[in-house]
Amino acid sequence: DDDDDDDDDGPSGRRAVRRILQQFYDEMCGSRWIENEGWGDSDVDHCAWIGIFCDRSGNVIQIDMTFNNLSGDCSSGDGDISNTRLDRITSLTSIRLGGNAFRFDPSNEPDPLPPQRIPSWDYSRLKRLTDLDMFGNGLTGPIPSGISEAESIISLMLNDNELSGRVPTRTLSRLQFLTKLNLGQNFLSGTIFEEGRLCQNTVQEDGYLGIFVTDCTPDSNGNFPGPGYVDCRCCTQCTPRAVPLLA
Repeated sequence: DDDDDDDDDGPSGRRAVRRILQQFYDEMCGSRWIENEGWGDSDVDHCAWIGIFCDRSGNVIQIDMTFNNLSGDCSSGDGDISNTRLDRITSLTSIRLGGNAFRFDPSNEPDPLPPQRIPSWDYSRLKRLTDLDMFGNGLTGPIPSGISEAESIISLMLNDNELSGRVPTRTLSRLQFLTKLNLGQNFLSGTIFEEGRLCQNTVQEDGYLGIFVTDCTPDSNGNFPGPGYVDCRCCTQCTPRAVPLLA
């Protein structure tokens, strides 16, 4: 069955990848995207669909849908990005989905969908993924522990969402190549110790000064005012919460 064949090489693998991309288009309201040239056209190879980048062998290596009006309020599905199965495209090195309307305006819907979360993909399939960008999508809930199974991640951008809970330092510490991490403008909390592995990974990697951003600006007394702020002495940039955490 081709549906279970997610190998990157060979005709059956390419057909499976094309179906996954078409499902992504349908689930994320592709007909409303700002740019959707080529998508779903039977005469156009999926490597030529806008926002899709392939290597010389025809393997999809990057999806870039930044600021492209992706949302989840289509009648074709339940709008959950986790259902898109992008994790089955094992050749991916970059997934950039930032700046989209995953949380659509519920005023136009009598029965709005639940808020989106960080996709619960099988990240262990994404061994080549180095760049995951999900900023500015209204994502809620915690950072999933499974994300650490995408062990090659270098850049993880989750800023400007509505994520909550404690920063999963143990999970993120397993990403040994991580040098660019942005968790700012969320509702995360916790303490990140300067001597911890996460600080070592994000701030200094072979002498390279990385980027590590959280909501870690203390108050006038040097204290952290509770949920929605992170005590992070090793962060390279601190962003104050623009909106207070609601009870």
